[in-house]
Amino acid sequence: MQVAIARGGFTRKRGNSVQAKGLLTVAEFAELTGWRTSTVRQKVWRREIEFVRMGRCIRFRPETVERLIEEGTVPALRDEEAV
Repeated sequence: MQVAIARGGFTRKRGNSVQAKGLLTVAEFAELTGWRTSTVRQKVWRREIEFVRMGRCIRFRPETVERLIEEGTVPALRDEEAV
């Protein structure tokens, strides 16, 4: 939810404009991956996952979650006799 606030002759929107661009917070990223937020922050600190830094905020592109899932997917073994 965004609320416009008038200050000093200009209008500023309060709210998370980053959400409009589709970036994920640490909590959202953790929920989608099934990791704890501390694990996500640790992986960011170790530079094990890609992230976007906006000032002090850390955000993630949705493609990063999809890439992690794709890279971690192990294909099933096919039993040649059963086919």
